[in-house]
Amino acid sequence: SFPGKAFLSQYIRQSGTPYLKSWVYCGTLMDKYGAWLQAKFPAAYFKHYLLQNAKNIFTVWDINEGEKFLADQNMKTLFTTELDEYLYSKTFFRQMTGIRKISDVVAWVFFFVSIPAFFFLWRMKKYNFTQAAVLIYFYLFVFMFSAVSVYAAPINNFRYMMPIYYFQIALPILVLAGIFNLIKKAPNQ
Repeated sequence: SFPGKAFLSQYIRQSGTPYLKSWVYCGTLMDKYGAWLQAKFPAAYFKHYLLQNAKNIFTVWDINEGEKFLADQNMKTLFTTELDEYLYSKTFFRQMTGIRKISDVVAWVFFFVSIPAFFFLWRMKKYNFTQAAVLIYFYLFVFMFSAVSVYAAPINNFRYMMPIYYFQIALPILVLAGIFNLIKKAPNQ
């Protein structure tokens, strides 16, 4: 439903150009169009593109698991297959949408709660320089990757955001371990 995808589909239909070539060509046109929009309407660009993309980072879309996959010539070439269609015998991933939506919210909440907890532990000098530097680097990675994703693409779904999930889960666990160590040592002191 995104305009760029609609433009790409229309170009493929009208020109008959294969998907990958069309994608690259339309990308160059959209680059010029995007630069023009940013320069001409910066407030609208911020409101309707950057803010919308930022919301997409926290959106979990339904897993659209089909019953039948039709392979076009592009897919046949890329995956060296002669199959014209593939029929799915089971749907497994679609049923996991609800679990993903809940776990995504939980992961983001723990991630954001871990930030002030990290600074509290850092202030209490519970991390040495190397530990603090590594954790700060991981937090910065999550924020910078998210920022670049917001700027670069209107679709920030599961597969595009996968590189940050490890850190999004690991950082709260590492900070929580620091809090448990602090609690465990407190009665002995």
